[in-house]
Amino acid sequence: MSLSQAWKIFTLCLLQLTVIVGWLLLLQGCGKGSSGPSEPPPPTPISLSYSTTAASLTEGTNDSLQVVVSTTTPVDRFVTASIRLSGTAVRNADYEIDSTSLSFRFGQSQASTTIRVLKDWIVEENETFTVEVFSTGEAITVTGQPIDISITDSAVGPVSKAEFDSFAFAFGNMDVRILEVVIEATLYNVGRSQLPPARLVMFLTEAPYFGTSRYTRYTANINPLNAFSRDSTFWTIPLSDLKPNQTYYIQIAALDRNSPSLLHGYSRDWLGFETDAYGYVKVRCLTPIAEESAEGVDPLQNHQWSLQNRGQRAFARGGGVRDADLSMDQVLSTGVPDGEGIEVAVVDTGLEVCHPDLAA
Repeated sequence: MSLSQAWKIFTLCLLQLTVIVGWLLLLQGCGKGSSGPSEPPPPTPISLSYSTTAASLTEGTNDSLQVVVSTTTPVDRFVTASIRLSGTAVRNADYEIDSTSLSFRFGQSQASTTIRVLKDWIVEENETFTVEVFSTGEAITVTGQPIDISITDSAVGPVSKAEFDSFAFAFGNMDVRILEVVIEATLYNVGRSQLPPARLVMFLTEAPYFGTSRYTRYTANINPLNAFSRDSTFWTIPLSDLKPNQTYYIQIAALDRNSPSLLHGYSRDWLGFETDAYGYVKVRCLTPIAEESAEGVDPLQNHQWSLQNRGQRAFARGGGVRDADLSMDQVLSTGVPDGEGIEVAVVDTGLEVCHPDLAA
């Protein structure tokens, strides 16, 4: 073989080797795929813990506590936590809470809300409710066990000086005329300090659920009230705006001028009336007929705990105290004494004077 032939063979082999290496490099590149944008890193895990500043509340006081939710380090994103409440104590009847949702913004490590006990004059058993915090956010865990809070029943104490310094009392009165109903709303300041500017608001609705029912709203501004003074406003409801054979419910509320909050004190009142088949307001009832029921006795007599108290609930959440009654069961069964010649006066508001049991 000559030198020129050998060179040609070497050149051809080198060319083939170059092609093979090129194909290998191309195949290796295809196996790796294209280099697109990288996926975002997973969110940083966040651990929440929670506690309360007290384990019990006393009903006859101004007791309150805070639910505190914390993280070990400030959060790097918007985070929300929710509060679940359960137990024998009823929210907005035995206690209230500012919010059941807490928010953490960037850089925060703690959030809280306040629970307050509500006063009442009902003698009842002690009650409890449970506070539990949870979150549905990604990479968020909540540590800790549900916290039990007890509410101790007690007599309502005297009104504090701070409460009495600013105390509002709203009162409504109704005047039925031939073609209209006139509602007078009065705001009293029975405290020692001046009341701030307020709004008297009247809600007129066909159902007794003022929070969820449709209503007609009437509003009047009230200027600041000096100590132990009052101011009134009047609203007129034409009978032409009312439906026949309809019951109407009225709530009067005294609100802060700059917010939807009620003024401190007894700043609500309720009224109501009913129209007849012609659309006029009923001001007297037909002579009631006291009919005896098919059973021969009042079907609701078993619920009359004042006559005979067996600890029955009588449509309440809890039962009464046995034998705390008038001991009337013997009188009802024997008819002696019969009460003839005894005059009884019933003084109340919202009394159903047309009820057959009040027949003359």
